Amino acid sequence: MSSLNNTPLARNTPKGIQGNTDVSQIPGGYRIVKMNIRNSNGQVKDMQSLVIAFTLTEELFSPVVVFNAKIHDTINFFEDFALSGQEIIDLEMVKIDAEIGSKSVIKSSFIVKEYPNYEKAVTSPNAQDYNLIAVSDFAYLSMLKRISKSVKGNPVHNIVNIFNKELNVKKIKSTSDCVTSFDGIINIQSPLKAVEWLREKAFDAKGAPFFLYNNILTNEVQLNSWTSIVKGSVYNTYKYHQFLKNSALTTESYSEAMSKIINMKSNIKLDKLRQATEGGFASKTEITDYANKTFVQKIFNLGTDTVVNNNRLDTKTSYGKAMQFLVNGITSKKQDLTTSPDASRSLLSTNSAANSSGAPNAASGPILDNMSRAKSYIANMQSMNHEIQVYGDFRLNPGKKIKIEIPKSSNAKIYNEEIKFGNKEELDLSLSGTYIVTIAVHSFKDGLYTSRLKIIKDFA
Repeated sequence: MSSLNNTPLARNTPKGIQGNTDVSQIPGGYRIVKMNIRNSNGQVKDMQSLVIAFTLTEELFSPVVVFNAKIHDTINFFEDFALSGQEIIDLEMVKIDAEIGSKSVIKSSFIVKEYPNYEKAVTSPNAQDYNLIAVSDFAYLSMLKRISKSVKGNPVHNIVNIFNKELNVKKIKSTSDCVTSFDGIINIQSPLKAVEWLREKAFDAKGAPFFLYNNILTNEVQLNSWTSIVKGSVYNTYKYHQFLKNSALTTESYSEAMSKIINMKSNIKLDKLRQATEGGFASKTEITDYANKTFVQKIFNLGTDTVVNNNRLDTKTSYGKAMQFLVNGITSKKQDLTTSPDASRSLLSTNSAANSSGAPNAASGPILDNMSRAKSYIANMQSMNHEIQVYGDFRLNPGKKIKIEIPKSSNAKIYNEEIKFGNKEELDLSLSGTYIVTIAVHSFKDGLYTSRLKIIKDFA
């Protein structure tokens, strides 16, 4: 078998580290302590020299972390190590900053799910490139299991119980209070699908939905409501500017660079029509109750909902503002979107007869009083989002609140002169503000660590 020890250092060899010290001269410094691969025969190899780039992806909408590596193989590793699609990856990394002792460590294990891409070029007959995609070990286990059981009471407690007993995940944390209760039967399905089914029945006192996500730094599954997420403190402020003001290779310039937006692109959306049709401003729920044979309609209005107005959206802003329509060439009267419940209609069947524990005797019970508000939350979450790239930080995880500062568009000459003479930079207030991280892609390429973030307005 070819030896990995004889291969040249990969293009992903970390840059900017001062010898064996824990000091980095550049932002995005890191050190790989361990990147081992274990095959089905129990053999273990260090694969760092084969990997030319890799990413770690975590998101607010899933507890599963994904590891994606690009491998450049010049030693026939694929065949000699007998890769078969059931390998285990053990990863340990250190994020190194400009000051000694200022570092963060992640330790994770993944199971290979697939090798989706393979390439061999005529110009490089002795090399082969392929991708490796691996997922959190509990996600792999979940696909191999099926559960069917009764559940009672708090959906959050039942979710924690499934992670503990079915997936052997002990580190799961929730700092939010779930006020809904549900008694029912989980039909035959994988543990993670059962968890998602229960999550949809979890709401806090303000009608906000819960999110289930992971944190690569603490290696902990988080289960929190949107209310508690937006109430979190601001982790950092990131600024979009061209030049650094401090001298290079100083602690001040390092901190400034770590707060710089390297790249930014946005799907600004501002699609009020889509928000309206998804229940962002108003909705109508038609309820058939089989217990007492009744049919009722419940109208949700963002402008008059007490819980929402006191705790979330300011309806004096553009969220529910009156709009003017043009119909057959004739300008209609202004119509407030909060008074258009027909834009989003839902049908719901329920059974109000209580069971022995007093909970509603139907799966729709916990949803009944919270569905309209939850729809409004989800629809307004997508009102504006950005994708920004910053220097890498293991602490930038889903659920983190950050601020961004985007300068106004202006004539370049005038703008530079204003900054030169010390005048305060004017911000674009429609784009700047507080946002919540929903997706964090930690990317390691060409020896540099960057984080690509998808962020959405916190509308708190």
